[in-house]
Amino acid sequence: MLIHLDDDWFNKVKNGTKTLEARVNDEKRRRLKIGDTITFENRLDKETINCKVVNLHLFNNFKEMFNSLDNIKLGFSSNNDDNYKLMERFYTEEDQKQYGVVCIELELIK
Repeated sequence: MLIHLDDDWFNKVKNGTKTLEARVNDEKRRRLKIGDTITFENRLDKETINCKVVNLHLFNNFKEMFNSLDNIKLGFSSNNDDNYKLMERFYTEEDQKQYGVVCIELELIK
């Protein structure tokens, strides 16, 4: 599976500070299994890295996910009650209700 990331998020995965990737659990993400490989591509320069899926965490919505997991591992600088609002710029409440949310726990493949 290929996932595109903006430069800042890509570099956090690359340097190991971001080990959780959150998305709506749509048809594409529902095919993910523990042990699968995800290729992340930097939107800025097209650099790619590979990560192994080590766990899948399911939630009803992003707010529930951010309240349950370490926001630092999600790529944020702190555990802030409003971090989930960033995800809502990409995925509507309707998307979250329809699909739910998956948080993909990653291990960088070196």
